[in-house]
Amino acid sequence: MGLFSFKLTSNRLFTINVEILINSELREYPAEIHIIDSEVEIVVYETAKTGLLNEFANWIFSKRDYRLFKDHVKLTLNGDNPVLKKIDYSRSEILGMTTGFNLGTQRSHAVSIKLSEIAVHLSQEDEDLENSKIYLNNQGFELVKDFYSPLNKLVNDNLVYNRRVNQDSFYNLGQSRFRPEFEFNYTDSIHESITEINKVPIITFHHKNDLDEIELTNYLNIACKATSFYLGINVDYDYACINLKGKQIFIFKTPSPHIVKRISSLNHLLSVRGTDGFLNLNWAQGYLKNRKKLDKMISSFIQARNLDHNSKFLVLYNILEIASAGIKRNSEEFNLIVSVREKTRIYKNAFQLLKETIVQDEHKMFRNKWEYVQKKLVYKPMKNNMRQFLIESDLPVEKFPVEVNDLLEMRNKITHGSVSSINSQKLIKANQLLYTISSLLILNLLEIKDWKFPESLLKQNGV
Repeated sequence: MGLFSFKLTSNRLFTINVEILINSELREYPAEIHIIDSEVEIVVYETAKTGLLNEFANWIFSKRDYRLFKDHVKLTLNGDNPVLKKIDYSRSEILGMTTGFNLGTQRSHAVSIKLSEIAVHLSQEDEDLENSKIYLNNQGFELVKDFYSPLNKLVNDNLVYNRRVNQDSFYNLGQSRFRPEFEFNYTDSIHESITEINKVPIITFHHKNDLDEIELTNYLNIACKATSFYLGINVDYDYACINLKGKQIFIFKTPSPHIVKRISSLNHLLSVRGTDGFLNLNWAQGYLKNRKKLDKMISSFIQARNLDHNSKFLVLYNILEIASAGIKRNSEEFNLIVSVREKTRIYKNAFQLLKETIVQDEHKMFRNKWEYVQKKLVYKPMKNNMRQFLIESDLPVEKFPVEVNDLLEMRNKITHGSVSSINSQKLIKANQLLYTISSLLILNLLEIKDWKFPESLLKQNGV
């Protein structure tokens, strides 16, 4: 059953101090954190226009690695808000900066720095310490709506939104459980005949209040990444409310560009249907084990949908490279038909013959080279690493509509600007293949093995 609540706004303002290093001199300025509709800005003020803040802005953008906010400034609390305990900006990136004047006030000059995200730590004595929420972006609506039935009845004269049958359980993720939900907000006026109800997509997490903050934050991100992968869209949170023992943490993110079109790329690969079916698979342990790879692969998988054919190919091929990274293979030796002693004698005779082709002054140098080479001669040539990796991943490489070697050749051509030499139809077919391969490699890392390679793709003929 859906619950109604008054609208929870993400708008916040906190006063702080900012320390900035300008011309090798550390200066402190009054500042405010502005959070309006999840957009995060730090506004730094100075009482007189000295030009130092302008100089600071120009200096930041002159640096190649300017984006990481913590590398350039230090935020300190000024004691105005006793509940405010900490500002975490360790992951904040600078998205933009503007300067201006505020006429008619003592703070005449200001620099506004737009950030990707910020976390605000507050002290609390709230009883609801084992629940946290994340408020999702617009695409989160696509995730949550499938768990609800339409509004179609009244219970005791109250409007009721019911969850779909058998879709009201929580899904296990490490030391937490989560569930996509709607939070219902309403606005009403005695002067209007219409009451407006808004569905706000959220994910609720249940967890112990002594859970590690970083671990819980990872769970929030994993839930978004996993559902993004299944739905083929960028599900993320605009802000989070985390409740832990003795503190409440708000994480605010500036919304990023999103993909509007929903394309489920997994239904034809899996025997389950719907987000509930996918989340009920045993995927969480695999994600926790392979989180670093999966975070990168899923982000690239979603990003590729909005790119042109050439860029799409490079991003998708890179997913294969991420998946295969760090996997070591033992070299295979040739099978000898003589004893080791006889092999040594034959190699020695071969050296005596070969050195006759070299001037005598270089025989010693040639011997050193020979010692190195003969150690390598015992091993068979290395197989195509990518091809071997895909075979070991249980993919039907022999039936691919585009050869793995051709994929590598196409990648090299695009990388080096030889795009015109690539058959356009073959490129489209290669991207279709790479989408499927990427999906299956991600499923493998999630330890979901019950998938099937689509026959329709295998039946296509190479161009």
